[in-house]
Amino acid sequence: LTDVLSEAISKIVLVITMLAIIISASAMAEGSGGYDIATAYLLIYLATMVFTLSGPIGNLFYLIRTINVDMDLANKLYGTLADSDDQTKTGVNTNRVSVTIEELVLPHGCMFKSQEPLTISFNDKQVVQINGDSGSGKTTFLKCLLGAEEPAAGNISIMRCPATKLSPAERYRLFAYVSQNVDLTPGSLRDNLTMFAEKEVNDREIWEALELVELNRRVLSLPMGLNTPIADARRGFSTGERQRIVLAQSLMKKSEILILDEAMSGLPKKYEQMIFSRLTERFRQIYYVSHRQHMSVYADQVIELSVPAGAYV
Repeated sequence: LTDVLSEAISKIVLVITMLAIIISASAMAEGSGGYDIATAYLLIYLATMVFTLSGPIGNLFYLIRTINVDMDLANKLYGTLADSDDQTKTGVNTNRVSVTIEELVLPHGCMFKSQEPLTISFNDKQVVQINGDSGSGKTTFLKCLLGAEEPAAGNISIMRCPATKLSPAERYRLFAYVSQNVDLTPGSLRDNLTMFAEKEVNDREIWEALELVELNRRVLSLPMGLNTPIADARRGFSTGERQRIVLAQSLMKKSEILILDEAMSGLPKKYEQMIFSRLTERFRQIYYVSHRQHMSVYADQVIELSVPAGAYV
């Protein structure tokens, strides 16, 4: 569509320019008054304006096409995940959430502060802080917990199932993951909030999630509210607001385990503490990375990592 539009605009500009040249030449040959000359200049100005607008118009159509493609792909992805969740008989029992770590050695040379393999268990309601300097392997540990990366040695089991053996449907149902760098998907604000929801959610549930993350007043101030279109979220929302939108999104997902990788780094201390305290009531287990000292008070357990000697950070 963008290519066709560009070609059409080019031909329109060419036709207008040719008309201007013909009118101008005819006026000069016949020695007519300034009216025809003025018409020619007006046509040339019109051609210039059309050419100037062709770029923005082309970008608009490209953006519309990109949004449609992205939303189609997203709908297919989430539909596939939902179907696999319905069709797969999972062996994971979520009546009681448990995470067991046995003799764990992290990949990429990442090390625990004890310099020894880690063995520990987390049963049912737990809030676990992952501590360590930059480059110590905090995100690597979280990837192993998710089953997205193989440990160098040892094992992590989620409800007695090795994390790396979880099916996509099981992993999708069990975990909600929010990182420091968040991006929103082109569409509406409502689309972004509900895209991972297991079932249809009503506006009351959406507003409850927005209130929990202290974003309800901001959304109420938007002229289109939940229907606010999102193309470039970085222009419309601050870092902290985007993080809170994704946190609300994780609430819509209703998973058992929440993983936060510096997920509230863009929030003031007051909001960070208030929201985190509320999140602990909504999830069975939370694993979080935060460099802020005041966040340590929420941890039931702490896993300490350290940068290996001689490592470049």
